[in-house]
Amino acid sequence: LDLLSWSPCRNRSCLPPTIFAPLSIAFPASGSHSQVNYTKVPDGLDWISVDYYPDEGTIEGARAIFEKLLYPKMAAHQGALFVPPTYGTIANTTDQLCCNNVTRDGPNPPCHGNCTAAMLQWARASYDWARTDPRIVGLTPWHWDTFPVPQNFYVGLSSMAPLLELWKSIGKEIIDGTQRDV
Repeated sequence: LDLLSWSPCRNRSCLPPTIFAPLSIAFPASGSHSQVNYTKVPDGLDWISVDYYPDEGTIEGARAIFEKLLYPKMAAHQGALFVPPTYGTIANTTDQLCCNNVTRDGPNPPCHGNCTAAMLQWARASYDWARTDPRIVGLTPWHWDTFPVPQNFYVGLSSMAPLLELWKSIGKEIIDGTQRDV
């Protein structure tokens, strides 16, 4: 669990001490989801988030992590946020980073070099999951901006028009209370 890697508070002095309790899920090279290094999510945390991307696993694998490893460690008052991917990449790494077919959870749907297509699949599946799982309190897609220098994950949601439109429509459904049935 990566609670602080994108935090503007790098020295940790401005964050409450409960943030720093050991919360980690370690994935051994075998791909097993069995090594967990914490006994519970600290009671002082209301929400906890997990990032999981198609270069690591599948959306089904993300849900399994929540159900098998995270939810049993949460108290009844706690909710979870999922951080789905919203990125593109340089052409020669698209299939590896956006629709990897060799992950710890098995293959992702093929995207044939089209990161936007893969991210659209993840967005729809993330939203469908969140609407059917009462422990999910929000989705926090990563990442917004496009980096100035081409690199892995450099294209952000702001530069992926079809994906941006889908996330806008999801947000509108949530705000308007017009979520469709799954």
